[in-house]
Amino acid sequence: MSQTWGVTPAGKIGPIVAGVVVTGYGYAVAGPVFGTVALVVSAAGIWLAAFRPSLTLTADELIVRNPWSTTTIPLADVKGFGGAYAGLSIERHSGGSVAAWAVQKSNAAKWAGKRTRADEVADAIREAAGQRL
Repeated sequence: MSQTWGVTPAGKIGPIVAGVVVTGYGYAVAGPVFGTVALVVSAAGIWLAAFRPSLTLTADELIVRNPWSTTTIPLADVKGFGGAYAGLSIERHSGGSVAAWAVQKSNAAKWAGKRTRADEVADAIREAAGQRL
């Protein structure tokens, strides 16, 4: 069994809009050469921020794929969770934590005590690990 969570469709809107604006500005103001460079840079940024991040739960590990790195965490090493704007924070028994960018919890939801997708993902990981963290 394996389950993967990626960036939500709403979370993809920001990077896509920013890429379109930067590319349009490049073409309109600086010309086709800079516009083409802006298009390439924007496409890479959109892929890194909106499409690459994911969190995969397998039978015995978590695979956290962020824009710049991929981290594999054995389920036995998962100590707890913290939801944050920067991503679901996965605390480890071996020390430190890893943020999963694909699963975020807004500060407003956190302050209001609102249950979000990040809470549901943490529950699924707890259930798979057979522990109540």
